[in-house]
Amino acid sequence: MPRLALVLLFFVVPNLLFALEPRSLPGIDEHPWCSDSRLLQSPIDFSRPLLNDTYYLSTLRLPGIVTHTALHKNRRTMAIAHDTAVEIYAIDHGRVLHRHTVSLETPAKQLLFLPEEPYVIILSADGRSLSIRNTETGLKRMTPPILYNPIVRLALSPNGQFLASIHEDKSLIVYDLQHQESVFRMTLDDANPEYLGFLARQSMLVVANQRHQVLFVPWRKEKDMRAPLPIPGRLLNISHDGKDQQILAIEGHGLYRYQAESHDLLPLAAPEQSAVMTTLFDDQAQLAVSALQNGAVHVYELHDGHRLFQGGHTVPVQSYDLNAEAASLISLGKDGSLSLWDIKKGTLVDTMRLHGMTRCKTYMIAQRQAVLIRSDDSDASRTRIDVIQWKTS
Repeated sequence: MPRLALVLLFFVVPNLLFALEPRSLPGIDEHPWCSDSRLLQSPIDFSRPLLNDTYYLSTLRLPGIVTHTALHKNRRTMAIAHDTAVEIYAIDHGRVLHRHTVSLETPAKQLLFLPEEPYVIILSADGRSLSIRNTETGLKRMTPPILYNPIVRLALSPNGQFLASIHEDKSLIVYDLQHQESVFRMTLDDANPEYLGFLARQSMLVVANQRHQVLFVPWRKEKDMRAPLPIPGRLLNISHDGKDQQILAIEGHGLYRYQAESHDLLPLAAPEQSAVMTTLFDDQAQLAVSALQNGAVHVYELHDGHRLFQGGHTVPVQSYDLNAEAASLISLGKDGSLSLWDIKKGTLVDTMRLHGMTRCKTYMIAQRQAVLIRSDDSDASRTRIDVIQWKTS
């Protein structure tokens, strides 16, 4: 009997208490770096868990503070801008492999992947440099001749054929990347838009200004131009409902359906408790994910505005990503709490806490597999990329 009591006291009780505590991922200073600042080889080995059900698949050190990131829709190619360079990476079975470095004279302010080709478009912060690079070979593609005036903002059509640009002289240009020619040009009232994007059918551009107005530009039929549409807040993003109707995500207000015939907006889904801060769309899955000021994360169906999932944090969310194919959502609170959700079951799969970072960007790259891009603004040497895996139950 005394032996049983000792076993319970020293083994069972501590393990039970540990299981009830929030788990933490090692901080930036607690994980070894590789000496050549490239890939730290760490193959999937379920005999060496990081935590109970979480594993590092690979870790990569970056030479500077990350400013912008982009993930290709195939979730296997990634571009990361830092200082005056852009790094191109391939993600292969949980490992991040460095491909190329693109050097710039000034930092990059926008990264766009061509959806069907292995190319990334890089726009410099001063708007005077535009580079299109092959992500597999690093070779430079011919630059569109649109740099006569600095570029303020870029947008790429869904099929990757057309590139729209707004310039400091207020000109809006649409360039055909396939035929290498400009196909549209007009002058706007505002040279500093908050949003620029193509609609699903690509024959319409959306421009939102700082006065909370949206201009729908039928660049193939300019004669059909309509007056700017007032909106209740800043336009965050735009998508469609699968039936040729546009869905607008508006900061602080939620989702709205654009009525083309009457040229007005109808509420589709509004937050119940707190204002919307950011929204991302998955056009293929017809889903929208909104992060609210109170830390909640909601997933909506675009065709009817039905809320499919509700989860979140006790603090505002700084990053999140949806992998609809894997029915997985990852979200990161500003307190470092990282959560993995199953949006079909509506359940929390796992949660943990990150330490030693100022900013972090998260991407779901596969089922229960995520990329974390962490930066510490006070120390550029602490920037890193981690690929983590949750063990499949």
